[in-house]
Amino acid sequence: MLTARATLDDKLAGFEHGADDYLVKPFALKELEARLVALSKRRQGRVARTALAVGDLVLDPDTLSATRGGAALKLPRKCLRLLEVMMASPNKVFSRAELEHAVWGDADLQSDTPRSHVRLLRRALARSQSSARSQNCTRLHVRDFNAPLLKSGRVLHNADRC
Repeated sequence: MLTARATLDDKLAGFEHGADDYLVKPFALKELEARLVALSKRRQGRVARTALAVGDLVLDPDTLSATRGGAALKLPRKCLRLLEVMMASPNKVFSRAELEHAVWGDADLQSDTPRSHVRLLRRALARSQSSARSQNCTRLHVRDFNAPLLKSGRVLHNADRC
């Protein structure tokens, strides 16, 4: 909430009516920007960027490095970003549009770009899975990514048990 009302009662009333934050005028633009970034992180569940783990797959979002069963995965940056998005919400089903927006933003993509990166990611995870020889592993499962009947509704199931 951006307002000129600065009393404690005004602030408490603002929070009671659903404000996530309360900023009194005049304010510095850098403070507004910092508050917006913090709110965005909170909304996305990314307040503290800790390592993401799904089964034996671990990703450090700060360094964009991934390991599977302790072995490093060598992947292009965009594949690691795809992995980060999916691992942050392991039970969510993503549409192709959601993944494209999360990884590439509003860039005008060639139709095969996301599919190619998903294919690279799947291959790397499959190779690491076979070398890990783990009974209780987690894998990335992509379903119907190429299906012509699901042209606008393709989905990715990102965490299935082996």
